[in-house]
Amino acid sequence: MIPTNVLEDIRRIVESAGVDIVEENVSFLNGVLNLKLLVDFPSGGIDIGTCSRINAQIVDYLERLQDLIPDYSVEVSSPGLDRKLKTFEDFRRVKNYTVEVLLSNKVAGKGQWKGLLEEVGEDHITLRVPKGKGFMWVEIPYKDIQQGRVVL
Repeated sequence: MIPTNVLEDIRRIVESAGVDIVEENVSFLNGVLNLKLLVDFPSGGIDIGTCSRINAQIVDYLERLQDLIPDYSVEVSSPGLDRKLKTFEDFRRVKNYTVEVLLSNKVAGKGQWKGLLEEVGEDHITLRVPKGKGFMWVEIPYKDIQQGRVVL
């Protein structure tokens, strides 16, 4: 079992780089720590250089713990634009991108919407969608979003 303070220290390393942990997968099997982190800037757009620097800092930290954790694997990467959107933070990172959302309950008569993500509120998102020769805005509550994705 990995000591709690080790995970807390790793999280501090990531946070000190000004990025958020989007997803964390940790296992400790047969004395081997396997750590996979998806990280991103709060506004999105993390680059491979930042991921690489964070990875190196975590490895440096774990090297100093050889007596406690002699064997480990560390992977730090970007969530990528094709990652499913689920939370406020996920949508915040892709504000001003075109997204598609599949709904569990219809909103404005439709069960699926595609448009420019213009607003990310505490309990909803707002999409700008084409309508005739202009646009309309659709407010979609998070509770009605089954899944979302960036349209590439």
